[in-house]
Amino acid sequence: MTGHRAALNIEQAKWPLRIDVATLPEDGTTYALEGKGISHALTLGRSIEVETESLLHLVNPVKGELPAAYALDQNYPNPFNPDTQVRFGLPEAASVQLTVYDVLGRRVAVLKDGETMQAGWHTVNFDGTSLASGIYIYRLEAGGFEAVKRMLLLK
Repeated sequence: MTGHRAALNIEQAKWPLRIDVATLPEDGTTYALEGKGISHALTLGRSIEVETESLLHLVNPVKGELPAAYALDQNYPNPFNPDTQVRFGLPEAASVQLTVYDVLGRRVAVLKDGETMQAGWHTVNFDGTSLASGIYIYRLEAGGFEAVKRMLLLK
């Protein structure tokens, strides 16, 4: 069973597009923003960044529905100090590699190291206490899917 889908018409937008989620229904209904190569769950207080121009759909899936595609959400909060959460979706069980790099490409943390995880939405905490302020890159690899996002640590 699939949920309801509505196309979003965004005019005169500058890309990348940042969408802030300010309100959601209090009844527990979940929503997602989907497009070509994009699948982000909407979470109150979180921001979503869409890197490239794409036709976007606001999806109201059935409660408990698994992600339709692999997804890596923007960390929250961002900027952060000293910790933040990284959320990702798996449409099927998969081996997950979630790694954080500095801007020079040096690995600074491994949050998941080939661990097989069940289908669904997962949240992992990242503690940047031992790191300097700056931009960091996190990369998700799972089931042939790869995605990269940036985050900002401000101390």
